[in-house]
Amino acid sequence: MSFLPLPNAQCPMPHSLISAVGYGGILKYIGFINYSTIQNPKSKIQNCMSLAVVKFSSEECGICHKMSFYDQKVSEELGLQFIDVKMQDTATYRKYRQILLTQYPDKSQMGWPTYIICDSPEGEFQIIGEVKGGHPKGEFRTRLQEVLNSNASTSN
Repeated sequence: MSFLPLPNAQCPMPHSLISAVGYGGILKYIGFINYSTIQNPKSKIQNCMSLAVVKFSSEECGICHKMSFYDQKVSEELGLQFIDVKMQDTATYRKYRQILLTQYPDKSQMGWPTYIICDSPEGEFQIIGEVKGGHPKGEFRTRLQEVLNSNASTSN
């Protein structure tokens, strides 16, 4: 098993916190990545970010329920943390409502479901993009990937 050090100059976070994603799930190491455990050669390494998909949905929404069969899996395969926020779950909604209200101050234009992709959802978040409404599995993956690609091109 080989561990390769990551260059600290590329990452301003303490101890070079990097997330590597494989089909086996999210592997997190501080300062080192065990490259032999990454199973997906196409996996992305998200430098210095904890990107997440925050899904805002309703328990009464049929499309939201249908997408729940694959949205979390697709998000995690793309290297994103997945947070499911049901509007009826007041404790969870209170925790993440600022993300939703930043994007939709009066909630009138949001879709069902609404997926907001953001950095550091637990703290001082930054919204990267969104995917609104119901989509087949392949189209949902493509739309999430487009958000990630546009974020990567603007940060380079």
